[in-house]
Amino acid sequence: MRRWAPLNDLQLRVLRLVAACADLSGPAQGSMRTSAAALRSRGLIVITRQAGRWNATITEAGKFYLEHGHHPEYPAPDRLDSVHPRSTAHDPEQATPAMVERDSIPGAPDPDTPVPVSRQRRQAAEALMTQLKQHRSVTVPIATSADIDLLRKVLDFARRHQLVPPGHHVVTARTADSARVSLVTGTHPNARLPPSSEQSETRIDVRSLHSIVEALRDDSYRLMMPPPIRDRAVLILQLVAIEARRRGYSLHGVSVEERHYIHHPTAERPGYARREGQIGIEINNVVYLATIRQRSPEATDSRSERLSLEMPQWPDRDRQYRWADGTTRRVEFAVSEALDTLEIFANEDQQHRAAQEHHEQQQRAATKSAATERRLAGQLMSDLDDWTLANQLRSYCAALEDRIDQALPDSDPTVSNARRWLAWSRAYIDQIDPLTSLRTPAMSASPHMPRL
Repeated sequence: MRRWAPLNDLQLRVLRLVAACADLSGPAQGSMRTSAAALRSRGLIVITRQAGRWNATITEAGKFYLEHGHHPEYPAPDRLDSVHPRSTAHDPEQATPAMVERDSIPGAPDPDTPVPVSRQRRQAAEALMTQLKQHRSVTVPIATSADIDLLRKVLDFARRHQLVPPGHHVVTARTADSARVSLVTGTHPNARLPPSSEQSETRIDVRSLHSIVEALRDDSYRLMMPPPIRDRAVLILQLVAIEARRRGYSLHGVSVEERHYIHHPTAERPGYARREGQIGIEINNVVYLATIRQRSPEATDSRSERLSLEMPQWPDRDRQYRWADGTTRRVEFAVSEALDTLEIFANEDQQHRAAQEHHEQQQRAATKSAATERRLAGQLMSDLDDWTLANQLRSYCAALEDRIDQALPDSDPTVSNARRWLAWSRAYIDQIDPLTSLRTPAMSASPHMPRL
C-alpha cells in the first residue's frame, strides 16, 4: 500500500487520539496499537517503548494529514493519471459501478477469473476442519519454515472465511518437528466481539457484596496483589456470585488447603499467603471452584494488570476452562460464558459420576456373586467328602454287624459292647451324611449360574 493512501476510520481515529496525547498502552487498546503500527509505516507517528510502556507521538506529516485531510506525499491531480493509469477501454462516464470499484483497487483480479491459490487454500482449510471435527486434534509434520507459513495461512483462511465451527476456536502447539492443531470449545480470549454486543463498564455497589466475596476482600492474606488489581478481582468475583445466584446456584466459601500453609497460624498471621481468590459454586450437589488470579504476577509492565478467571479443568484438556484479559475483551465480559461452560462441565461430570457409580455397583455385585459362588462350591465339596465318608462308614458298620453275628451269644460282655458301638456309629453316620435330612445351603430365588 502506498504511503499516501487514504486512512480508514479506525486509523484516522487513532491518529487523532495520538495527537491528543491519549494513553493507548492499556490491554483494551490492542486493536488501536495495531492501527498505530500502520500509521508509523506511513510516517504519521513515531512509536517508542520506555520501561516497558508503549508511547506514540505524532509527526509533522501526521499534523499535515489532520489539517489538510491527505498525506503530504499525495501527488498533485495532474500526476494521478501517471500513478494510476486507466485503460482507454473504460470510460468513467460509461463504466458500471462494478468496473469503477474494481479499477479503484490496484491489482484486484477479475471476479470471473478463478484464483488457484485461493481454491487450494480453501480445500486445505476445509480438509483440516473436517479432521478436527472428527478427532479434535491433528498433528501436522513441520520440516521447513515454508511448512509453518503454509499452516499459518491455512488457519488464517479458515478463520477469515468462517470455516471454524461455531462456538469453537483453533489453538496450535509447536514441537521440534510438528505442530499440534486442536479444536477447542469456547471463544478465544482475544476474539473480537460482534458489533451488536456493546461493551460497557460494569458498575457494582461495593457496599452490597456477597458475604463470601466480602470475606475474601477483608482477608488481607488472600488476593495478595496491588490494590487496583485486587479491587478489580473482587468485583469479578462479585460478578460471578451474582450470575451464579441468578441461575439458582448456592455459593460456598473456600478455605485455604493445609498444604498451602507456610507456618503455624498465630493471632497476627493466619499461616498462609495466597495470590488467588476462590468461591465455591454448588451445581448438582457438587461444589466447583471459580478462581481469579493474576496472569503474570512477576511482570513489570502492563501484563501484570491482566487477570484470569478459571473454572475446573476438563479431563481431555482440549476445552476452554480459563478466560483471561485480552486485547479486545476483559474478564468481566466473559463471566456469563464461563458459567455456561461450568454448567456443561457439571452436567458431564454428573453423567460421569453416575456411570462410575453404576460401574462400582456392578463391581460390588460381581464381587459378592463370586464370594457366594466360592462359598457354595466349598459347601458342595464338603458335602461330597461327608457323603463319601458316610458310605465308607456304612460299609464298615455292615462288616461289623456280620462279625458280631458270627461271634459268641449276646450274653458275652464283648458282644454287647460291640452292638452298642455299632448303634452309636450308625447314629453318627446319619449326622454327617448330607443326604439324610437334605442338608443343603440356603439359595436365593434366582441363583447365579457358575461361571465356566
